[in-house]
Amino acid sequence: VLFQPELRKMLEKAASLKRSRALHIDDGFSQVIAESLWKLSLKRIGAIMVIPGQEAIQQWLNGGYPLHARPSVPILLSIFDPNSPGHDGAAVVIEDRIELFSVRLPLSDQVDQLHERGTRHAAALGLSERVDALVLVVSEETSRVSIAVGGILRVIPEPAEVTSLIDSFLKEKTGASEEETSQFARVTRG
Repeated sequence: VLFQPELRKMLEKAASLKRSRALHIDDGFSQVIAESLWKLSLKRIGAIMVIPGQEAIQQWLNGGYPLHARPSVPILLSIFDPNSPGHDGAAVVIEDRIELFSVRLPLSDQVDQLHERGTRHAAALGLSERVDALVLVVSEETSRVSIAVGGILRVIPEPAEVTSLIDSFLKEKTGASEEETSQFARVTRG
């Protein structure tokens, strides 16, 4: 017997699989994201970015403003500028566009992973516990860049690793080979 939430999840996953097979993201996408996160980090500006996986995330998003813009360093720096009214929420990237910004995400209560981290990290981890999204966070307190995926949060020490993780995640999302998929799992688990 399938219950309504399970049936809904199966249908959403089937629909997202069809969409993700047609996904085309240019080669510079992950570099733009990584460069933006590191520039924000150097300025100690907090940020949170969501790249959805194959599972639908809409039910976990709250608020936000539509944008539909191609990611660029100036746009991402503007979104997370502390003087911007939407800087505290997440930017959601769907396919090759920033579709929403200033989005609120569900919070995690995993004290063991969050012990000295703030609300952005709790939000990143919270969404990654519920769906297969990749969530990137910049801490304004420590200036460290972290990744949350599969309910695990860890610090990323350098921009090249962010680029590699995004590329591997997108390959997995669009039906890459098993070898590429297992490489992403190894890299994200640390």
